[in-house]
Amino acid sequence: MSKFASKQFWVDTFDRAVATVAQASIAVLTAGVTGLLTVEWVEIASIAGLAGLVSVLTSVAFRVPTPEAIIEPVDFTRP
Repeated sequence: MSKFASKQFWVDTFDRAVATVAQASIAVLTAGVTGLLTVEWVEIASIAGLAGLVSVLTSVAFRVPTPEAIIEPVDFTRP
């Protein structure tokens, strides 16, 4: 089965992406901003969106294989 066919993979990927977007937003908001009215909301959305996209791409590229895809080692010491 393809790693992209698993519902749990996409749920986990979405969960990580949402957390990454929130963390990036908090980082931008707390990096030298003095007031709520001076915040560049479009810039925050752009940075957080890019961070979310990178999170999704990382999940797609570096997913741990499923248990059925792991090949058990052969024990050559047993007859």
